[in-house]
Amino acid sequence: MGKGWQLILRLSLGVILTLLLSWLGLGQAWGTFPIIRSQVNYYGITGKTASALRQQMNQLGPLAENGRRFDAYTKWHVAWRYRYGSLGGSCRMTSLTVHTDITYTMPQWQNLQQAPRSLQQQWQRYYQALQLHEDGHGNHGRSATQEIWQRLSNLTQPTCTSMSQIANQAAQGIINRYAQKDIDYDRQTGHGRTQGAVFP
Repeated sequence: MGKGWQLILRLSLGVILTLLLSWLGLGQAWGTFPIIRSQVNYYGITGKTASALRQQMNQLGPLAENGRRFDAYTKWHVAWRYRYGSLGGSCRMTSLTVHTDITYTMPQWQNLQQAPRSLQQQWQRYYQALQLHEDGHGNHGRSATQEIWQRLSNLTQPTCTSMSQIANQAAQGIINRYAQKDIDYDRQTGHGRTQGAVFP
């Protein structure tokens, strides 16, 4: 038998094996990467002076979970779904999906063009710094997502008895660690002040 036929035979057997495992519920039926969706919600503010803008943000800025109001806020949520089964003498994931929603809430100066040029420039510098700070929070959600994906996709156990409990504990532990990173990040940056997110 020629090498070409040997290759075709091996490929055919591989396809048959993959289909068989999928039919039995033992094939790894997941995508190549987790799903991360992000969106930006804006709250409108108006004013032609720095003090007017500050007053508007103090009144209309998003509320954090602790009830404190901020100029901007980032919230991320990671969810995972999986199936597992015995394969090759151990228990492992047969399907896995991990998806994350990241929501940024930012101010939007609606009458910016009516303000003095110097105030517009001051606002733009502040907004860029504010965005930089919020991106840091969003990156924590992205990193948590990737880490959960890696941890669960490579998770194996001798038996499937405690697989679900172990998987959920591992994922939740990662969530808790990155939630603490958010807290530490705000403490270290003064909620963005050290990054230039100060107005006026």
